[in-house]
Amino acid sequence: MTKDDAIKVIEETRSFWEAEAAKAFSAKKPQVYAVAMHTERQFKKLIDAFRALPDAGWRDISIAPKDGTRILLAMTDRLGEQMVYEGRWNEDQKQFTSTNGFLIFDNCTHWMPLPPPPEKA
Repeated sequence: MTKDDAIKVIEETRSFWEAEAAKAFSAKKPQVYAVAMHTERQFKKLIDAFRALPDAGWRDISIAPKDGTRILLAMTDRLGEQMVYEGRWNEDQKQFTSTNGFLIFDNCTHWMPLPPPPEKA
């Protein structure tokens, strides 16, 4: 789920509570109206917080998943060139390796999740 997808779901829920508040106001149910308005305001704050989050990008290697999840790994090779490889944490070797385990990446600095695969043509 992307950040925009999450915002859309939260916005739909916020809209639901906004409508519930309007119904409660019309029905002269002040307690229900107060709860609905409070809930709607909380969802608005949540939407604003999500919008303020930075887009996903490179993250420090110290917070990379170590459960075998395939990720992109950034590192500098011995010649000083920036390199990006697909890899995962290898529990047996206690370090990041290529997905097949043959290449050992001992100089990773950053990681990011793999992008979703392309949609079928």
